[in-house]
Amino acid sequence: DECEANGAVCTAAGQTCFDVDQRAGGDWTCRCASPAAGTATGAAATCTVDECVVHGGECARAGQECVDADTSATSENDWWCRCTDGSSGTAQGAAAECDFAFGGCADASNR
Repeated sequence: DECEANGAVCTAAGQTCFDVDQRAGGDWTCRCASPAAGTATGAAATCTVDECVVHGGECARAGQECVDADTSATSENDWWCRCTDGSSGTAQGAAAECDFAFGGCADASNR
């Protein structure tokens, strides 16, 4: 099991080591811990966290789109909701107030 010899590389990065095929050499991988995603063969992985996977439901319930522009594992609490369907508005970490323009008037409502 190559993880016995190389696993410290993964654990030092907070990751888990997997030896894909114990009969083959050079195929051990590091995998990021959930909710992060990422794997690498023979080295620590670059982990990403899409906060919309966790928080996207809040936007979806309001009929909005979730955006996480920086999915690096060290970037937290920077997701935001964006209005759709011809309306405008955004909010960081919550459903947005959406402005719907009708004949020159704006009806601000939370969808």
